[in-house]
Amino acid sequence: MDGDGVPKDYVEALKWYRKAAEKGHARAMFNLGFLLETGPGVVRNEAEAVKWYRKAEAKGEEDATTRLKLLGAGQGSVRRGTTKSSGASALGDLKSLQDF
Repeated sequence: MDGDGVPKDYVEALKWYRKAAEKGHARAMFNLGFLLETGPGVVRNEAEAVKWYRKAEAKGEEDATTRLKLLGAGQGSVRRGTTKSSGASALGDLKSLQDF
């Protein structure tokens, strides 16, 4: 997640994703959920992540639907860690977090 000469700052990323998510930005809702779920550099909070994934899903964010299923919080859920590749496509948005 290094920017152009800028060190990683997950706490700062969390702050800005939350601001955008609270204003209704669907992708920010997903990214906020992802940071809260995976916890790089921030305190993990799966319940809060699910809340933001559900909001993002309601706005049409398909990746949020995938994460909810993987967490067992959506329709057609799968158990977390069922297969090595089960989370691979859902983690595709990690690129947008890296670009932050």
